[in-house]
Amino acid sequence: MPRGIWVGDTHFRTKEAVRDRCRAIRDRYLGQAQVAGEDDDQFLRDLLTLHPDYEFKKGHGITGFTVIRNDEHGTYGFAVMRVDGTAIDFSWNTCLKAPTQRQKVLGCLRRAVKDQVIAHRDAAFMAGPVTCAISGMPIASKHDSHVDHYKPTFVQIAEDFIASHGGPDAFRVSDDIPDGFSHAELADKELEAIWQEHHRAVATLRVVTKVANLSRRRDDSS
Repeated sequence: MPRGIWVGDTHFRTKEAVRDRCRAIRDRYLGQAQVAGEDDDQFLRDLLTLHPDYEFKKGHGITGFTVIRNDEHGTYGFAVMRVDGTAIDFSWNTCLKAPTQRQKVLGCLRRAVKDQVIAHRDAAFMAGPVTCAISGMPIASKHDSHVDHYKPTFVQIAEDFIASHGGPDAFRVSDDIPDGFSHAELADKELEAIWQEHHRAVATLRVVTKVANLSRRRDDSS
């Protein structure tokens, strides 16, 4: 097996070689509405799967990519264009960093309560008209909504649980999931069940619009 990094089925000898490919694509589509080349689009899709927040970044699906300007730094990079019409930026450097044990465990914990989050959303829409807990605007359907953790945040709940059970290194993550921690699970299913009950007891969930949720600063805190 050659050393280096794989992006999809393409092998790069170094991370810098991946960055060079990213820069070339960025420069090629600067000022254009969308990354149009099939190979370039596929490369970015494969690269995004390496991002530690891949599930959040892709949302309900990806329609393509565009080049955007980072006004804070005066640089240009990529944004993911989603099927629901929203877009969000992502860093290729973040895609090339191996997730920490903490990030892996947080990903496992988030995935373990996904059914609770979906059930909360579905129950809200079955009960009648739903308004955004942030903006107060009506939400037409559950497909236009997100579910947000509100005081305490998801990370606050998860960090407290991790700390009370020996810290990140005490959690074993299944090593047979090929797509990274976005799809990983805790190896200890008894501990996972304890976490699920803890989350059910302490989490305050609220339904919000996608626009309201995505406009907030996202750093694992929701």
